[in-house]
Amino acid sequence: MDKVLIVDDDLKFQRILRTRLQKYKDKFEIVLANNGAEAMKVMQQFNIRGGKRYCNAQG
Repeated sequence: MDKVLIVDDDLKFQRILRTRLQKYKDKFEIVLANNGAEAMKVMQQFNIRGGKRYCNAQG
């Protein structure tokens, strides 16, 4: 099954996104990470390779 990796340090935003994406749970699995380092570990753990990316970084 395909996976969607959500990386954001705002836990409230993570929950909102996860809730909104639940309607697609039969199409992909939602995986969460709190920062870039955690995202890299999650990508290795779940064997997620590069794919489509969307970045909404605010600095």
